[in-house]
Amino acid sequence: NDMSNKHLLHIENLDCPVCAQALQEDLQKIKGVEHVSVDYVTQTITLQTSEEKALQKVIATTNKFEEVRVLDGGRYATKQKNSHLKEWLFIAISTAFFLLGLLLDEFGHGLPIQIIAYCAYAAAYLSVGYPVLISTVKNLAKGRIVDQNFLMTITPLRAIVLREYSEAGLVMLLYQL
Repeated sequence: NDMSNKHLLHIENLDCPVCAQALQEDLQKIKGVEHVSVDYVTQTITLQTSEEKALQKVIATTNKFEEVRVLDGGRYATKQKNSHLKEWLFIAISTAFFLLGLLLDEFGHGLPIQIIAYCAYAAAYLSVGYPVLISTVKNLAKGRIVDQNFLMTITPLRAIVLREYSEAGLVMLLYQL
């Protein structure tokens, strides 16, 4: 169609090729989208449409997909974040809880100390793991079962079943780093 417009949208936070494929499939369903390609490596969406509403819908759909954000696209895009201060803050909090749990686990004695250590590990895990858990639940609800969020949810659970509580917290902390 000669009336078609090509658009190149820059995105951020697209974490895996499977996610890129799932996003592309979601965008292909939008009425008015003639062609769309999501590139995980370059963090871009190449789009062909002749309808302004379709472009708006692509941007809105992308911004609602997990943690992905469109960095350009005119007035419809989200503002680009210049800082990852929030992420680093949660990593610091998680590290503090992890170290507390490790010290209590290593040097503490008695059941109350062990319970506090396990709670510290849980706090370390949850302070950096909550976005992964939320994404896993959302993806499961959409029928997307196996992706990196799902794998990063079950890996610490395996550690917990094996009573390796420190490993469960450490796995999520290292993943977020």
